[in-house]
Amino acid sequence: MKLIKDISSVNIRCSREVIGASDGCINKILKPDGTIHNTLIVSPPKCGKTTLLRDLIRNLSSKGFRVGVCDERSEIAGSYRGNTYYDLGPRTDILDGCPKEQGIIMLIRAMSPNIIATDEIGKSADIYAIETAMCAGVNLITTIHGNSYEDVLNSAIGGLIKKGIFSCIIFLSNVPKTGSIKEIIYSSQKKADNGKNIM
Repeated sequence: MKLIKDISSVNIRCSREVIGASDGCINKILKPDGTIHNTLIVSPPKCGKTTLLRDLIRNLSSKGFRVGVCDERSEIAGSYRGNTYYDLGPRTDILDGCPKEQGIIMLIRAMSPNIIATDEIGKSADIYAIETAMCAGVNLITTIHGNSYEDVLNSAIGGLIKKGIFSCIIFLSNVPKTGSIKEIIYSSQKKADNGKNIM
């Protein structure tokens, strides 16, 4: 897209940082062996997916993990002219404005991350990059739009879900408020935690 004209209205959405948003679920994605679950955050729009992802990155980076962020739409870090406007922790490398299918591979090859984080996967092109990260021994945290486990199974990444690539799936809701954890599903144990609030 190069031009938009004849605009009849403007919808302005401003992202915000919520330090501590992930405190209620950080221990749910940490494993006893010191690694993390490959984690998928699922919700409809405006339920706090990116806010939770952003704070998970900060939390994990502060715990000593090397985190690589592929921020295709500049929503996670809020980067502008090389400066980030959100706190993503001390051990975080950010690729800003880079397509996910390219950025994930670049991070693996150049930055040796423990974890790669990205927002809103769902294209078929993302699948190869995700599988490459798994084969490289890198953990992944990402988000996708959806409202239920069935929605995710029917998405472009449904095959990855069936393979158990994501061992932890967090479902968010805006009831009773934005960022409420509706359910956490573990692929191996099928355990669920209900009704937790993260914001």
